[in-house]
Amino acid sequence: MISQDTQEEGGSWLAAGGLEGTRSHRAFLHLFWGGSFALFLMLQGYALWAGDNPPMRLVFNAVFLACALGALVLLQRGQIRQVTLLTGYLPPALLMLVIYTARSIYIPAVAALPPMVVVTAWLLGRRAAVWVTVAAVLEVMGVGLYLHLGGQPRMPPPEPLQYGITLLVYLLISLSIGLLSESSHREQIRIAQEHAFVDGLTGLANRRLFLDRLGQALQDSQNHQRHGALLLIDVDQFHRFGAAFGARLGNSLLMTVAERLRQRVGPDMTLARLGADVFGVLVTGRAHGGELLLEVTRLADQITRAMAQPIQLEGQLQSHSVTVGISAFDGPGSAGDQLHQAEQAVAQGKAQGRGTVHFFDPSLAEAAQQRARLEADLRLALQQGQLLLHYQPQIRDGQPSGAEALVRWQHPERGLIPPGEFIPVAETSGLILPLGQWVLEQACAVLAQWQRDPLLQAMTLSVNVSAHQVQQPGFVLHLRQLLERSGCNPQRLKLELTESAFIGDEQTAIRAMTALRALGIRFSLDDFGTGYSSLSHLKKLPLDQIKIDQSFVRDLLDDPDDAAITQVITQLARNFGMEVIAEGVELPEQKAFLEGVGCHAFQGYLFARPVSLSDFEAFCHAHLAASATHALKPRA
Repeated sequence: MISQDTQEEGGSWLAAGGLEGTRSHRAFLHLFWGGSFALFLMLQGYALWAGDNPPMRLVFNAVFLACALGALVLLQRGQIRQVTLLTGYLPPALLMLVIYTARSIYIPAVAALPPMVVVTAWLLGRRAAVWVTVAAVLEVMGVGLYLHLGGQPRMPPPEPLQYGITLLVYLLISLSIGLLSESSHREQIRIAQEHAFVDGLTGLANRRLFLDRLGQALQDSQNHQRHGALLLIDVDQFHRFGAAFGARLGNSLLMTVAERLRQRVGPDMTLARLGADVFGVLVTGRAHGGELLLEVTRLADQITRAMAQPIQLEGQLQSHSVTVGISAFDGPGSAGDQLHQAEQAVAQGKAQGRGTVHFFDPSLAEAAQQRARLEADLRLALQQGQLLLHYQPQIRDGQPSGAEALVRWQHPERGLIPPGEFIPVAETSGLILPLGQWVLEQACAVLAQWQRDPLLQAMTLSVNVSAHQVQQPGFVLHLRQLLERSGCNPQRLKLELTESAFIGDEQTAIRAMTALRALGIRFSLDDFGTGYSSLSHLKKLPLDQIKIDQSFVRDLLDDPDDAAITQVITQLARNFGMEVIAEGVELPEQKAFLEGVGCHAFQGYLFARPVSLSDFEAFCHAHLAASATHALKPRA
């Protein structure tokens, strides 16, 4: 909040530039004084030498009139802010003009000029008084010029009275202009501070003022046992609207939102624009928490209803919504923490759907904090090499035919963290890209190592690839370079993708898969039938294999629907000329059923759990030793 003391500070003793600014103004005024005084002596000397010459009088008065008006213009613009009484820092041209006029003729208007300026400043404002001063000076000079150019001057008063009038005029004008300078500088401070606390687009309070008042409200809540609440209003999909219609219509939308909020926010509340598309309402000083919650709930409902009404922009009706997050307080705390809680409430509300009202939930906030800590730890794990790969064997015709590489995280404090816990965090935070790159590098290095082992050189290695990786512009080039550096056989690398990789920019994914398949890389469609499944994908995509999800395999013995789905997937793969593999096989009866419907490749605990690289290689050697000659033949 802007205090009265803050608004009044500054004055005219120091210019806006501080002490250095004052010194520069003093230097300028000293130079102005010296030059004006030298010009005055030259012209006065020439006037005495030339005698009573009317044209010379005209030039003489015109020069001083220009100097006076120039000094007033500099004062009005704020370039001269230092005017000190009785120290000679009055703009010298105006001082000499008054002295010269008062010594030459006696005009009562000169003596009446300073009081008129002061009264005008009091009645009309400080700025208006500057122009009144200019008009009065012009009037005085006009009368003086008329008298010098042919009129009969009035009888001058005695010499002491002339000097007394001159001194009085100097003192009063110095005081008047000093008041103008003082008020002008304070006005500049007031306007600058007002702009510092007001949003330029909507005219609402800005984030700085809002946080200041929120801090005061939190302090009052602690001292006087009062309740308050913070409402955060987020305009849904505003960035998409701005990208589609431009900044001008975006600003019009924000001004309309601000006006509708003004109409519903009470006079004892603070309404502010906190960000590009975020507004805030602060409700404070309520005696009862229950009544406060009822009030802010009703207000939030009114806001969401008002924003749901169509908005007319350039003749077109636009429909928009807002999400409101509410955080209540009744004790100590920081403004930043309170605002963060309201932001979390908005995020929780958007997760449930747009155009909703959501109160801050501490339990969800704790989950968000844990997620943030997990993201930070994962970022550190990528840097410190805490990740490792385990390998789960894939079995065909009773023998190991390959493995799926599964990433594991060996946390220094929490131990082994399952992928279901940190992979979603990696995907939402963007860490899936460096994580996926690391997995591919490790997989290619392992394949290159297996090529030197006669029993393992025919093994395939499946790697899960996210939709974010496939849609990266440099994904194909990076993988090609990785294959060249490692020297592995690309035909032994199999990339597993889910159907989410093809939702949205399907053509980009197809082009990347086609380019990689030309290198020899094979593709498997993971989790087919569990999400957005489309038979057109089986027709368009260059796939080699379909994987039956473990959710169908788990209950196929008891659920006729799962059994039927498994049979249909197997038949589809056969019709499209693709392999089929079932994951999550744990029982011999499940294996027997799958073989009965035409599936002969398996992966699951019935055969082996995911193990380290050395344990996987030992597993393969044990099963392949008896048929080493057959296993050495490369597979297409």
